[in-house]
Amino acid sequence: PIDALAATVREPDTLVWIDLVSPDRPTMERLATILGLHELAVEDALSTHQRPKVDRYDSHLFVSAHSVSATDHGALHESELNVFTDSTWMVTVRKGSYPLDLAPVLDRASRSSDLAEYGIGFLVWALLDELVDGYLDSVDIFDAYYDKVSEELFAEQPLDLNGQREWFTMRKALVRVHRLVAPLREVVNELMRREHQTFDERLFPWFQDVYDHC
Repeated sequence: PIDALAATVREPDTLVWIDLVSPDRPTMERLATILGLHELAVEDALSTHQRPKVDRYDSHLFVSAHSVSATDHGALHESELNVFTDSTWMVTVRKGSYPLDLAPVLDRASRSSDLAEYGIGFLVWALLDELVDGYLDSVDIFDAYYDKVSEELFAEQPLDLNGQREWFTMRKALVRVHRLVAPLREVVNELMRREHQTFDERLFPWFQDVYDHC
């Protein structure tokens, strides 16, 4: 409960994860008061269509990213994920028609529970790792689709209007995925900067793995 949050985050050897789906302004303002969230980051979390980025404030980080799932007909299921975090707590704000399913994230964190001693950074890693795995699944769909396109490109039978429309839709989807994914590389790189020392350095190989997949 939010009312118990102020005391809970001060407990020793405790990591706190608050998850919100499309929260209203009063809820975010209560959290901001308790955790000292910067007003600009709160506004970003309440608005839509943030680009992938990481902002550093005196007491916490703000990370914005997107989950993406493509279909073989060019439809994109995407949603925005905003994360506030310091060394002992994390707030996730999920938005959109297809909010990120946290069950795989929790499963990933449970399988790597030995990383919990490194602090909240291991939960941030689990989130980003799940996002990037979703990107890789979408890339597989695009690969399979364009393998089919390459086979049809020089077919004797001309492509009908529906086929042309599908090619165009998939092209738009591919460009959109690139725009959402490419900036995340710099986000992950920023999280690994040793001069800022946000997370335990022992987690860096795991963040490096996410970066490589990006």
